[in-house]
Amino acid sequence: MLIISHATQVICVGSGSLWRRGPDMRQLESIPDGAVVISDDIIQWVGPTSDLPPIPADAEVIDANGKVVLPGFIDSHTHLIFAGTRQDEFEQRLQGKTYEEIAAGGGGINATVQQVRRASKEELKAATRGRLQRLLSFGATTVEIKSGYGLTLADELKCLLPNFAMSFASAALSRWKNPSVS
Repeated sequence: MLIISHATQVICVGSGSLWRRGPDMRQLESIPDGAVVISDDIIQWVGPTSDLPPIPADAEVIDANGKVVLPGFIDSHTHLIFAGTRQDEFEQRLQGKTYEEIAAGGGGINATVQQVRRASKEELKAATRGRLQRLLSFGATTVEIKSGYGLTLADELKCLLPNFAMSFASAALSRWKNPSVS
């Protein structure tokens, strides 16, 4: 059992409902000096620290004084697996060039496709792991990963091999169990 207590604030997305939609998603509840009880990876109780239920002697207790506890971020559309960057295109857009002009000059998605095709599995894996760890460090707890920069079966498979999924799972698990992992 894990007890998080004395958080300056515990932020909840609402109570009494399993999910929220539309404008209701803006309704947040802030519990000052809040606490959370987690057992078997399930949040069992949330409320003020003063109202905590009895704490078992073997429970792990985290004093979150000075911290905010809030739900994890969900990134539901991420092209995490890619090679190279297109930061120069951002500058070109600021200078007024259209996407079509940038693409005609060799930029755009085709530039990314070519860089992915040139990259090795190991290069893609290392870059992707770094990006995933960065997302985790910012509070993302769920990341949907999309492909699409290979555009051939061989290059898409290179991006999506099962060993990538195992690497992501181990990185996420390490981060969850030990927040100091980088």
